[in-house]
Amino acid sequence: MTESELNSRIEICKHCPINANGQCTNKLCLNPKTNEISTKNKFGFIRGCGCKLKIKVLLPDEHCPCGK
Repeated sequence: MTESELNSRIEICKHCPINANGQCTNKLCLNPKTNEISTKNKFGFIRGCGCKLKIKVLLPDEHCPCGK
């Protein structure tokens, strides 16, 4: 992974509405089409994975469950 790719991944996570202090919180669900968040799982919403993002962005085979 290039430094540019890494920085891009970091920026995406940094601005994600379910990023809670560097963790993709699994207490919230996100509609990836609208960026709407919910505390309940609804149709079209995806629950956060719970990962520590500073580690996950370093792993090239890892991906965002919301498709970001």
